[in-house]
Amino acid sequence: MNQLTIVESTIGGMLIGFSAAANMYLYGRVTGISGIVGNLIRPSPSVFAHASEKTWRAVFVVGLILASALSAVSDPDSFPSPLKLSSITYTFAGLAVGFGTRIGNGCTSGHGISGLARFSPRSLVAVCTFMAVGILTATLTSLTKQSEEPWRLATVSWPPNWMFAVLGGLGIVLLVVTSTALAKRSLDADSPHTQYALAAVHLAIGMTFGLGLVVSGMLDQKKVIGFLDVSGSRFGGWDPSLAFVMGGGLVVNTVAHYLARNNKEMRPYLRPEADFYFRPTSGAAPPANWKDPKLVIGSAFFGLGWGMAGICPGPALGGLVHPFTSPALGPVFALWAVAFAAGVWAADAAIAAAKGTPFLVEMPPPSSVKRISPAMTSSLELGSSSQGTPREAESGAQSSGGSAA
Repeated sequence: MNQLTIVESTIGGMLIGFSAAANMYLYGRVTGISGIVGNLIRPSPSVFAHASEKTWRAVFVVGLILASALSAVSDPDSFPSPLKLSSITYTFAGLAVGFGTRIGNGCTSGHGISGLARFSPRSLVAVCTFMAVGILTATLTSLTKQSEEPWRLATVSWPPNWMFAVLGGLGIVLLVVTSTALAKRSLDADSPHTQYALAAVHLAIGMTFGLGLVVSGMLDQKKVIGFLDVSGSRFGGWDPSLAFVMGGGLVVNTVAHYLARNNKEMRPYLRPEADFYFRPTSGAAPPANWKDPKLVIGSAFFGLGWGMAGICPGPALGGLVHPFTSPALGPVFALWAVAFAAGVWAADAAIAAAKGTPFLVEMPPPSSVKRISPAMTSSLELGSSSQGTPREAESGAQSSGGSAA
């Protein structure tokens, strides 16, 4: 049965927010999991196309999965098991989330944590849309089961399990700070090992995000659906823990964005030749209109898949350890990941067909861009599905790869 984990969820959300803030301050990038993963798995005519951009994404993803795996090994009894759902449900949910996050340029992390932190109207529309559709989907699914359980609020977990959250959080933050200091020293010394030092930073940032998902409970599908199902008739009552995850992440990331916006001379610490993804530059296209049908349609598809299975891209990465921790249900969970990839490719193919452009395209090498505009950065980090025009790319700057996850 779910329990309302106010302290743990808030600390976990703050770790997710710290990870996003670190990626922004150190590299100028937005942390959206759907965009990070979407661009990583994007089909390309060359295995080595835009290798440097794919490398940091891959290392970040490895860090996120590693944090989940370490948690499963250290405390296997408390690591959540996949929800027992049909293969059809997992497959359709994965397709909807993959297609929707690609069309809508983001999920809970990019739109919910980074987009709202910079007061993006597009992200506000996206969050309201996928939250509404997710709540409607989960609640209607519950009502069709004709449960006779009365509405109730989940029991508050007290005393909280704060020791692991605090000590783990402090440890991972120290890891990020230490790896950043070593990477900066390596950059200043023009060391031949700089690429490995930078990879260590990406790994630490990914582990921070992954630990945040573990601590907050976002890897538990029952907890996510327990929030979206406002009927409160499943899993021990309505569980608003997810609101504390979002709140904790937004507090950290909003402060980070405010400080960066108000210091015009500030540049990304480990990538000073670039700029922050949200900062306008001369010649950049105006922000994409928030009244974008693709944004609403994509967010609605995402909300539908999220409400069906309680999985969004970030927790799905952490859940890749399920085939090892839950042999009975893990393979069924893996169907979601395969369907998600198919949804991403389907969205890319659909957008390319609508524009009359090739589906398989090479991305411009990052070395050719000395000063990256927010439009180009959002395209690189979030994967505007075609890596197309600046206006389209800017629409990704809010995104996810991505809230709480």
